[in-house]
Amino acid sequence: MDEAARPATRADLDELVRLASALRLEMSVQRGGADRLLELLPEPLDASFAGRVADAESCTVVGLFGNSVVGYLTAVRSMRRDGTAVTVVDELFVEAEARELGVAEAMLTAAIEWAAATGCLGIDAVVLPGLRDGKNLFERFGMTARAIVVHRDLAVSDPSTGEDASR
Repeated sequence: MDEAARPATRADLDELVRLASALRLEMSVQRGGADRLLELLPEPLDASFAGRVADAESCTVVGLFGNSVVGYLTAVRSMRRDGTAVTVVDELFVEAEARELGVAEAMLTAAIEWAAATGCLGIDAVVLPGLRDGKNLFERFGMTARAIVVHRDLAVSDPSTGEDASR
């Protein structure tokens, strides 16, 4: 069996929703995951994916191992203020059993090819802290960190006093 990636179609909507639900469950327990969940495609997922599949400004691919859909990637073309475009990978997921088989690489290759074909000058992605395998994947494609996002939840506590900041 071989790994591959292909553009997603409306026929893939059920699989996309299944995989996206698994991503959201997995991400919910990761450091930074709860905040990142707020930036993913919104519910209802079937409608979000249907819109993405039909949108020429976005790229949605499914990752295959043999004939089975085991992953997906979504990306969108984003215009910068200087008029240049970049592709932003906003969701990437491979089922745990299919990781380390080259499926993510096949999907990222497809996204990079799409980005180049649509005139994008670069590609961006987000990796949660502690997800070394994700960072390594992007680095194998020549992607390097150009920003680090830091955050403080103001509803939790003041680090200088330990008191609840919501009071």
